[in-house]
Amino acid sequence: MMFENKMIDYPTLSICIPTYNRAGYLAELLESIVTQLGGFEDRVEICVSDNASTDNTDEIIQQFSARCSNLIYHKNIQNFGPDENFLQCVRIASGEYAWIIGSDDKLCEGALREIFILLSQATPAADILLFREKTWYYGTVIEPAPSYFKKEVPSMIFDANDSDQWVAYCQNMTRISGLLGYLSTTIFNRKKWVTQLQGYEHFIGTGYVHLYLLMQMIIQLTPCFLMYVNQAMVLSRTNNDSFLAQSDRLKRILLDIDGYTLVSQLFPDEKRRTAVIAVLYRQLHHTLYYPFLIYDATNSRLATIKEVINVFKMRDVLKQQYAVLNILFISYHVPGMQLVMKFILNQVKYIRCYLRMRKKPRF
Repeated sequence: MMFENKMIDYPTLSICIPTYNRAGYLAELLESIVTQLGGFEDRVEICVSDNASTDNTDEIIQQFSARCSNLIYHKNIQNFGPDENFLQCVRIASGEYAWIIGSDDKLCEGALREIFILLSQATPAADILLFREKTWYYGTVIEPAPSYFKKEVPSMIFDANDSDQWVAYCQNMTRISGLLGYLSTTIFNRKKWVTQLQGYEHFIGTGYVHLYLLMQMIIQLTPCFLMYVNQAMVLSRTNNDSFLAQSDRLKRILLDIDGYTLVSQLFPDEKRRTAVIAVLYRQLHHTLYYPFLIYDATNSRLATIKEVINVFKMRDVLKQQYAVLNILFISYHVPGMQLVMKFILNQVKYIRCYLRMRKKPRF
């Protein structure tokens, strides 16, 4: 099924929204876009690819078509999975640039205006834009999510095709989102994306087909200019991961591990492959990951965790002191354990203070 309410042929920006059974969230996202269209009506189109939703997504589209003169809606005859839907929402687009946004996210206030300023002022013209997000939990905006980098980096533009510049970019990075994997924080030149539409089939089912195409742009285009913008443009809804079925957090981690490992192998040189894997290692070191691993361990998933450890040779890392603190952290969130864990955490604090005091030189 295809619905098209289009008044312009060559928009500057296509906002591409893959969705499935998220009518309520989709309405909030569309509202955040439509309220910012003033002055940009002839430069923006909205492209929604519906993966055969069974809720009232069709009704939401009809409501917003009356308010938006450039809305394209395509409904798949069946659910083809997220990767195919990511591709489909770009296929129905015609803009110079495309911005794939998760249907449960929202635009930050003033984001469209800022993006058009960036696109018009970028010298040289950017092939890919990466910006930051704010986390959004049950309608509450929490200040920008942790930086992608160990040390904060100002906005910049560089040739990501250049091996040395790419490695330098990765060396300071601690979050894999900085490697373009998070849908909603990346805008790209749509025509150049289309030129890379081959060989992606082995990424279908990984959840990262979009990352394959972005990395192919970086590898194949000479030069390929990547603009990093140290500013949040999107509100990212947390605790709503569509890949996290039945609260299986380990599967979500394995999705990242497999996806980024596969992406790293696209690079023809060892230096860049290693740089990507190093970011993945640092993400695994991050405290956000350990609780997920330990939580699954408490649910008789030790064999699977052993698999993860073997893949990344993380045995020594798990022996580090802060891994113990993360075990306590996740245990604190198990029902009925709060009081016990409060007591244990307090004891750990006392022990750490005692150890620090012992390290002080005696006079």
